[in-house]
Formats: sequence, C-alpha cells, structure tokens
Amino acid sequence: MERNDRTPKPESVGPTQRALFTPKSAAASPDGMVTLEGEVVRVTYESEQSGFRVVKVAVDGRSEVMAWVGRCQPVTPGTRVRATGKIETDPRHGEQLRITTLLELAPSTLQGLEKYLGSGMVSGVGPVMAKRIVETFGLQALRVLDEAPERLSEVPGLGRKRGETVAAAWASQRAVREIMIFMGEHGV
Repeated sequence: MERNDRTPKPESVGPTQRALFTPKSAAASPDGMVTLEGEVVRVTYESEQSGFRVVKVAVDGRSEVMAWVGRCQPVTPGTRVRATGKIETDPRHGEQLRITTLLELAPSTLQGLEKYLGSGMVSGVGPVMAKRIVETFGLQALRVLDEAPERLSEVPGLGRKRGETVAAAWASQRAVREIMIFMGEHGV
C-alpha cells in the first residue's frame, strides 16, 4: 500500500519554520538516539516483504504529525507507540525519525481506543462495533477483552457467537503483539 504525502523540501523551508524537533523529555543520548511516544495517525507506506514502514505519528508535545520510518511490526491508526531512533532530515521528505525499535502501547484516549479496535486488526470488529465496545466499557475495553471476554455480550448488537469470534481473534492478535514486543525489547 503506497500513498503520497507531500512535505516541504528542505530548500523550501523558510526561516520561520522549525528546525529538527527534540522535545525536552526526549533529549538525545550521546549516540544521537531519542525515544518518542505518540499515536499512529496513518500508515503511509508498508512493505510486507521487507517490513519497512512509513507511519505518521502525533508525537506527544509536538503540534505537527511526524514521519517515523524503518523496519518494524505492522501498526494501525490509533495505536499508541514508543520508538527509539535518530531524527534525520531526508532531502526529499523532510524531518523524520529513523526508528530502530518500535513498541506498541495501550491507547490512552477513547478516540485512540476506537481507532485501534476498529482498524481491522481484530476480525469481526470494524469502526461501528469498536465504537459500541468503547461506549460500553470505556478505557477498560482492552482489560475486558484480555481478562473477561465473556462480557462482550453486554455490547449492544454483539451476540454470543460473534462475541466468541471477536474474543478468539483478540486472543490471537494479543499473542502476536506480545511476541513482537518481546522481540523489540531484545533488539530483534
């Protein structure tokens, strides 16, 4: 899937535009590495063969969306992520974080949780069902899915059979996520 996003080329950046962004909470280490957190806004490009991805992230403490590029596990819009890498300026695409590790975090807002659940990563849950789940359980929705999936029957329009399907899909997705987090933490 490839989409074209236009960002100003370095030669068109005016004096009033900001230089490289490094928030105080993400001061660079001696090797130039920074750690940033934010919410995935969209996936601009991904290659299933190589694992290379370009994701746009609303970084905490920053007003504009930032491109994060590198090889990492698939992520979906609404996912909270933490990445370590180096901030670079690409001659064609501008400022971006070249990621070395990317970890998925639990969504911290109702809207982020809706996007996360409704992104298509869980079979049987689209945007409408994600909204119903979040309206029913609020920020506890992930806890319900993890610890008490039988409570899905409380969601309007989600019958027992479909609830079981959603619970099984969530458990499968959770196992994959845990493996990816483990591998990321160990530099794989």
